[in-house]
Amino acid sequence: MKAAVVHSASALVELDWANQFAGTGAEAAQETAFPGPHWAVRVRRVFTIPGFGTGANRWDPIVNTIKAAATAAGQGGVVIVVSGHGGAVPTGSGFDLDGGMINWDPTETDVGKVWTDPATVKKGLFWDDTIARYLETRQFANPPTRKAEDEAAIKKADEEFAKTKKRPDVSLPEGRLLAFKALDEMGKALKGAGVARLSFTNCTSGAATRFMDRLAKLMGVQVACFKETTVVFNDGFDADPKDPSKRRPNSLKGKSRMILERDKAPVGENKGTNIPPARIFSPDLDNSSIAFVGTP
Repeated sequence: MKAAVVHSASALVELDWANQFAGTGAEAAQETAFPGPHWAVRVRRVFTIPGFGTGANRWDPIVNTIKAAATAAGQGGVVIVVSGHGGAVPTGSGFDLDGGMINWDPTETDVGKVWTDPATVKKGLFWDDTIARYLETRQFANPPTRKAEDEAAIKKADEEFAKTKKRPDVSLPEGRLLAFKALDEMGKALKGAGVARLSFTNCTSGAATRFMDRLAKLMGVQVACFKETTVVFNDGFDADPKDPSKRRPNSLKGKSRMILERDKAPVGENKGTNIPPARIFSPDLDNSSIAFVGTP
């Protein structure tokens, strides 16, 4: 089965698209509009991340929602995350294959976040290259892994507090450890339920192919994302044929479409991924020219 996950703080068009994908509630009519066997393998509800946790519990709403979606998707299933943001670090004419980022917070659009720069961390609900390499042995480093280093820093801060009642700032090590633990816990839930793939519909993270492969190996399931910029928009307006610079309501009455951004213009033209079925289908994540699937 395929289960859709969306954050409650997402844009309205993303919340709408998740319901259209699931064909649930007011969007049950999507099954009539786009009939086919795909409905038989979709979980007919949306799994909504209810808000934001704080402190040591910051990841709890996300982890608990992914666990529920994994159980519903089941053996061979797919959990598709419809909200959040992603990116890959540009380099030359392409992207850094290691430099990916997936941010679970839909309200933070900055994709230049890294776990080594406290100014970019904010809520700290993202994975980057640092988290993807968290268990890798670093040559000449002591401790050898970033995880062991962060755990040692936290332990030392706790010991210092016990002696002096003053605790050094270890918010970065603590945040990294929480991010990794969330990834690990989600991976165990997905793999334990037999889920085959965790998919993200956000932008360009898939261009960082080594980053995606590392996430997949850590989680024990495939991890898929697009190499290009995606967009979700309301399709209820077309270009006016008398004046293409103007818009007019169309017969579709305004639903959300998920497409590659390059297919959106000109207004009202159906082309590429920007077609009516984009109301219930994302662009093809198995198309290697526009997406990448990391493997465990």
